[in-house]
Amino acid sequence: MKIDIQNTLVDYDPTLEADIQRRLMLAFSNVKSHISSVTIILTNVLSRTAQHTKHCSLIITLKQFSEILIEDSQVDIYSAIDRTIQKATRLIYRKTSSQANTR
Repeated sequence: MKIDIQNTLVDYDPTLEADIQRRLMLAFSNVKSHISSVTIILTNVLSRTAQHTKHCSLIITLKQFSEILIEDSQVDIYSAIDRTIQKATRLIYRKTSSQANTR
């Protein structure tokens, strides 16, 4: 499983990338055989209320399925990352378990 992190945040902790890799490996440990690559994109966005929020996009390329795109925006970058990874994990488990049930 290849992990690519694209970070355009100005104000981020230098340990953020290592933390993201650790979180992804832990979250996808049971389904990593189904995943070819993971790209995570971190950006600052301006919300409708003119408040700066952190946006996390997660693109997952699965071996036997189509590509998955999951996004979330939060005020805190760690919350955005956590929510995006949680959504992705649930979706991958659903896709892989439905494939296993059809066999």
